[in-house]
Amino acid sequence: MADNMPFASREMQQFSKQWGFKITTSSPTYSQSNGKSESIVKLVKTVLLKALDDKHMDAEMALLHYRNSPVAGLKHSPAEIMFNRRLRDNLPRAEESLKPRIVNTQADNQWAQKRQKFYYDRSTKPKPEFRPGGPVLVQRGAIWEPTTVTEQLPEPRSYRLGNGLRRTSYHMRQILGKGKDTDNDSPTYRHNEQTKAPQENQVDHPECRVAESTEASHNESVADPPLEEVPIIRRSTRHIKPPDRYGEWTC
Repeated sequence: MADNMPFASREMQQFSKQWGFKITTSSPTYSQSNGKSESIVKLVKTVLLKALDDKHMDAEMALLHYRNSPVAGLKHSPAEIMFNRRLRDNLPRAEESLKPRIVNTQADNQWAQKRQKFYYDRSTKPKPEFRPGGPVLVQRGAIWEPTTVTEQLPEPRSYRLGNGLRRTSYHMRQILGKGKDTDNDSPTYRHNEQTKAPQENQVDHPECRVAESTEASHNESVADPPLEEVPIIRRSTRHIKPPDRYGEWTC
């Protein structure tokens, strides 16, 4: 999992094909999908900046201490996960910790991911999938532009749009009333319509007029009672006497 630049370039694609691995890129303008890498980059930048500010701190030694520190949510450090042992640094350490030993972090990693997913899903709801050809709105800055979905990409919740952009479902909304894929539970975009368009098969008949007038009079008779006026809350008119220690500084 990586960002689009430079990992989506032609050179990187050729390099991955030559060495037999696949690069999965995150959707543009949605770095949250690659949050683990973003957090590591932020942490390394913080360590390097602190090492540059302190003349007595070695940047390589600071990174070495980070590699020997356990990862949040796991019991082992990055060095143990990579080399199955701790690395020697300038901190006092038992000789047994420097000997190689097999560590299995798969169970701990799965448990940490399930716990994170549990707390994240408590404030979210499932989003519907957008089908190719359906009209949608895509967010570009502060503006929502109408377009269509051309294809669904193999990356999670990533789509190719008619304007040539690639976006995730976070920046897309379905247009209400257009297409067959409209979902009432999904985020929708409603137009500000003041009037309702007449039906094509509507017939103007005297009996229909009588029925409409009877229904209107019935609705007026069962109208809701007027709401009580809510009193306006004003500031207190009580006289406030400031302490004497303020003297002439009070207004």
